[in-house]
Amino acid sequence: ETLEQEVTELKAIDSGLFSVPTTIKQIHELMPEGILITSFIFTDGDLSIGISGIANDRNSLLEAQNNLSKAEFIEEVIDPISNYDEKTAISFKIKIKLAFTKLTQYGSSSIAK
Repeated sequence: ETLEQEVTELKAIDSGLFSVPTTIKQIHELMPEGILITSFIFTDGDLSIGISGIANDRNSLLEAQNNLSKAEFIEEVIDPISNYDEKTAISFKIKIKLAFTKLTQYGSSSIAK
């Protein structure tokens, strides 16, 4: 292989990567007052993130779900109805599926093409 071929292959790999820490930070910024996130679980296979936490009340949880639904880099929000069983101090789990083409590339401040 020539150096040029290797560079081309590395560029192709690099453009397929996105920054998980940046994505988690963006998700965290979408959380309203009254939401405490206790865990993020990233699953590469289906490009999803599971979020667990505690919401002060239903309104905070609904606002979080609404913010996530409107985010351009999120394709789907799976918010089970069981999240709303309690009125206060709500332990919740939300799964979000990411829109790969809308994610920030790894090592870049631009959006993936």
